[in-house]
Amino acid sequence: MRNRRRWVTVIAATCASLSCAHMVEAAWATTTKNTGSTFAAGSIAAPTGLIATQPNGPNSNQLNWTLPSNPNQRGSAQTVSSNLDGGGYSTIATLTGSAVTDTDNSVLGDTTYCYQVTTTYSEWTAPTGPTCTLPVAPRAAVNAGGGATGNYMADTAYSGGSTGSTTAAINTSLVPNPAPQGVYQTERRGNFTYTGQGLTAFAAYTVRLQEAEITWTSVGQRTFNVKINGTQVMTNYDIIQAAGAKNKAIALTFNATADGNGNITVQFISVKDLAKLSGIEIL
Repeated sequence: MRNRRRWVTVIAATCASLSCAHMVEAAWATTTKNTGSTFAAGSIAAPTGLIATQPNGPNSNQLNWTLPSNPNQRGSAQTVSSNLDGGGYSTIATLTGSAVTDTDNSVLGDTTYCYQVTTTYSEWTAPTGPTCTLPVAPRAAVNAGGGATGNYMADTAYSGGSTGSTTAAINTSLVPNPAPQGVYQTERRGNFTYTGQGLTAFAAYTVRLQEAEITWTSVGQRTFNVKINGTQVMTNYDIIQAAGAKNKAIALTFNATADGNGNITVQFISVKDLAKLSGIEIL
């Protein structure tokens, strides 16, 4: 039998859209050496724990994965591929065998992205692992005035305003599926704007605003207006009046349509004291 060089291919895969919570992991691969001899399963292993997150905003997906703990089960190179809305996979990066992260900076909104990391080693061959099959709904969530927490990314995509915070516990009993405490404990305040970008032009979305009054205690001490893509959706809004108390969260939901550039702009306008926002989601 002639000595032929073959390739091992073991794949870990995951799906992502504006955020990703789905994970698919490849099993151990059955490998064959170039002499044709078959070795036991487990000689070469796929990366595991492949996830996609968006710590830098909705227009990039950060991929992270874990290599086998045994160096002898790692490949010599890794290829990162992406799949948009069920199409074929295409290579977006070729990395060393020791790499554990990569970033896709070509992400569009309202699009399902599937990723797979393929590990190769020149003298082994194996069937590929599973491909991604579970799409994740598009989602962008920003912690206004604060850092990343839970599925909320650090404050981004804003113009104007200043920030504030509290260490007080926030009552979230009025909010179905509330944000993490850290979202309600920080704020952007003043006259400011948030712009959701990379969305599908003229597509329908839901804008969810998270609010909690962390400064004032009485009705009438803070009121403000809110416009979405130029249309006023809140007038003289008073968080204390709506929530009933200081340090008590409330969420407001509005339908919105992305403009021709794929943007949704949310503008906050002070009436009395300063307009404020704890967190914003585009669903």
